[in-house]
Amino acid sequence: MVFWNGKKKEPRDLGSIAATLSEPAVQLFKGDGPGKSHFGGVPNLPGGVAWPERDGTRLGFLARLSLAEIQRSLPIAWLPS
Repeated sequence: MVFWNGKKKEPRDLGSIAATLSEPAVQLFKGDGPGKSHFGGVPNLPGGVAWPERDGTRLGFLARLSLAEIQRSLPIAWLPS
């Protein structure tokens, strides 16, 4: 039993509350060797592909993730290869 402002309150089941808000996720770590995935830097676009823009301003580059590399490290059913 939990008391709040002098009133008794039943503790809430936070696990059940959080479960309704959860989404599948992957946590990435820096590897020791070279790979196709990287954060920041320069993107590797195929020839003839223009960099995406919005209202005349080039969009920022966040990351390049190789789904095949992720699948080799940790097979995930919902992640395309």
